[in-house]
Formats: sequence, C-alpha cells, structure tokens
Amino acid sequence: GIPILFSHEMAICFYFEEYEAGVNNYFEIGNNINGILGSAHMFDYVVFGALNILSSLYYSNKDFDKRIKEIKKLIKILEKWSKGNPKDFKYYLYLVKGLYNYHKDRASKANRYIKLCESAISSCNNLRDKPILLEMMAIYYQFYGEERISSYYRYDSFLKYKIWGAQGIAKYKLEHYNSLSLTQ
Repeated sequence: GIPILFSHEMAICFYFEEYEAGVNNYFEIGNNINGILGSAHMFDYVVFGALNILSSLYYSNKDFDKRIKEIKKLIKILEKWSKGNPKDFKYYLYLVKGLYNYHKDRASKANRYIKLCESAISSCNNLRDKPILLEMMAIYYQFYGEERISSYYRYDSFLKYKIWGAQGIAKYKLEHYNSLSLTQ
C-alpha cells in the first residue's frame, strides 16, 4: 500500500538529492509503519530513511534533535541486522554511525567508522549498494572539506550507477556534477 510507495519514493529522493522530501516520506511512513513491518521494504525504510535524514543535516539543522534521535533508533536496527547478516549490513551500519558522529561533532569517532566503511565497501559486490555507499562517502568528504577525495568517490559512484544500469541516475549525476569531470 501507501507505505511501500513512500519507501520507494524515499529511495528516489535520495538518488536525486531531494533529501528533505525523503525525510518527509520517512516520517509519513512512520505514521503507518505496520504497512511495511517484516517486508523487504523495511530495508528501504531504514537505509534510505537514515541516508536522507543524515544528508539533510548537511544543508540544514531543521529539527536537528528530532532527526538525531531518529538516527539513534535506526542505528539500533542496523546493529541488529548486521549481527544476523554482517556481509550485507555492516557497511551501512559503519556509514550511518560515521555520519551520525560527524553531525554530533565527534570527529575521531566519525573518521573511525568512515574508515571501517571504506574497508567494507571494497568487498561489496552488490550493484545497488556500491554506488549508494560511494556517493555517501563523497558527500561526507565534501562537507569535511576534502574536495579531491570527494570527487574521487563521486566519480566512482557515477561509474557504479552506470554499471548497475541506473542510466537516469547516472545522467542526473553527470549533469549535476559536470564540474567534477565525471567523464574522465
């Protein structure tokens, strides 16, 4: 039903950098959570909810405390999932913990989790997950002031979107980040 539609829309919001709309969808689903509990769509709800919330915080402190509190709940879910299936969830757990700590002004903790995520990404062979993770690394390094590293991750993410077959997303990234020489 409606919660499933919103969870798909959250993913689209992330891909096309409409983070605030993704956050709104996340909280809308939260009001109707029973529609996706126990389904495969719960993954989209948790992961894209976390990524949209964390990405939105780079641009605005709107509802900061409410959003950080929500991230803490999502971290608990990712911790539980990563215990049962570390291969598929560990990198998301590290990423979300790293970005959470970044927004809480805990630089050393943030960097430690980001480094763990970078290590985990290298072993990720999932065509859908890899470009998402690389893109989040690009955003992290961009706001951390490391433009060169950010450009590297953004370019790699662009290539992985193309390999995944997500031509619309790749085209959007190329148009949006043409100054990063994505066609090198």
